[in-house]
Formats: sequence, C-alpha cells, structure tokens
Amino acid sequence: MAAYKDIGPRKWWATGAICLAAIAFSLDLTVLNLALPVLSSALHASTTQLQWIVDSYSLVLAVLTLPAGLFGDRYGRKRWMLIALVLFGLSSVLCAYSHSVAMLIVARLLLGLGAAFILPLAMSVIPVFFTTEEKPKAIAVLMGGVFLAYPLGPIFD
Repeated sequence: MAAYKDIGPRKWWATGAICLAAIAFSLDLTVLNLALPVLSSALHASTTQLQWIVDSYSLVLAVLTLPAGLFGDRYGRKRWMLIALVLFGLSSVLCAYSHSVAMLIVARLLLGLGAAFILPLAMSVIPVFFTTEEKPKAIAVLMGGVFLAYPLGPIFD
C-alpha cells in the first residue's frame, strides 16, 4: 500500500467523486425492485427471470469484491477504478436499452462486475490521501454516501 501523500484540499474533492461512484453502485442494489412489475410485462419475464435480473448484480458483486481489491492492489488502483467506472457506465446504458430478459441479465452481470471493483478501490484510496487522524472522517463520508443510497434506490425508481 502506498504511503500517505499530501495533496491538500483536493483529497476531499477526490473523496467526493469517489463517494458519488459508490453511491451509484449502491443505488443499483435496490433501484430495480419497484420496476419489477413493469419489467415483467414489458419483457414478458417469468418470476424466475425476474429473480435473476435482480440477483445477477448482487451475486457478481458479492463474489468479486475481494478479488477485485487484490487485483487493484497488484495492477494499479487508479487504472482499474477508471476501467470499472467506464464498465459500470456502459453497462448502465446497456441495462436501459435492453430489449430482452437475457440481455438485461447479462447487462446486470457486467454492472455487478464494474461495481465489484468500485468499493474496494475507493476504500484503498483513503490510506493514501488521509492522515491517521483524518481516516475515520473520510471513511464516514464514503460509507455514509453508500448507506444513504440504499433507501434512495426505490425512491428514484
């Protein structure tokens, strides 16, 4: 892990940007729940297919979060955070324009892959940017955004 590097007040701007990325991935855990009846009729999805649409994202996220953090540590956090954000954004567009259940499930799998990299890589930035005294505040900002996003998902649906 890299040692503390003082970048001045920019570290809070960077933390804010990372927090927005973390909020986006948190929203996707719950945003789909209220749209299930609409998806069921629009895509003619069965109950099993609806479960896969919801769970595919969470499954990939849960399985790949730890390996993604290790991968970022070995091959560069910044590069993989940018790749994850691009993948997450493109997958979100693919989800929005999916015209079949299979396409939506694959898009949600890719969305989960991007999301699996976002949180561990976001957390790995904190020891680099913040002193020991500032770390709890930075973690609170990041995790506060994540936890506030969970109930907001159904509201934004």
